[in-house]
Amino acid sequence: GYSKHQLDITKKLINYLKKNHYNNIAIRFHKDFGYGEQKLIKDKFPKLNTFTRENNNFFYDLLDKYSLKVFTSDYTANMQSILINHPSIMLIDKKNLPFNSDYKEIYDLLIREKIYFDNSNDCSKHIENIMENGLKNWWYSDGVQKAREKYLSIFCVKSNNLSSEILKILN
Repeated sequence: GYSKHQLDITKKLINYLKKNHYNNIAIRFHKDFGYGEQKLIKDKFPKLNTFTRENNNFFYDLLDKYSLKVFTSDYTANMQSILINHPSIMLIDKKNLPFNSDYKEIYDLLIREKIYFDNSNDCSKHIENIMENGLKNWWYSDGVQKAREKYLSIFCVKSNNLSSEILKILN
């Protein structure tokens, strides 16, 4: 299912980007789903930088080394990356992990601002473009930042006083 799809979409993206960015790409595996996906990637791309949760507990350490995060899954760390305003792209095939239709408007906005892709080739072309023309120009543009804020306002509850708010709800 989904985990094999993640591997397929990741391999396609690496193949597209291999020519110019191979040495600057790293994969951090979320976990081993039991069919040897880490070995498959390491065998296919032996010089690729790879990390696991076991050898690198804090994905924030990788953000210093890599300027763009592309994720093929829908985990909390992805939202954290967007929350701290680290350039991030979602590459998730809607056929294998469809988004909730209640949120179609926000996903359409993410697609329009080129934050969300469901095609490895289109995603790699966008990455090539923003790396050549300025990653920060794209990420900090008004449209991308507004889409980011809208996404966070819907999917990520932020609070400066979480303990008080939880206590208020419990009372």
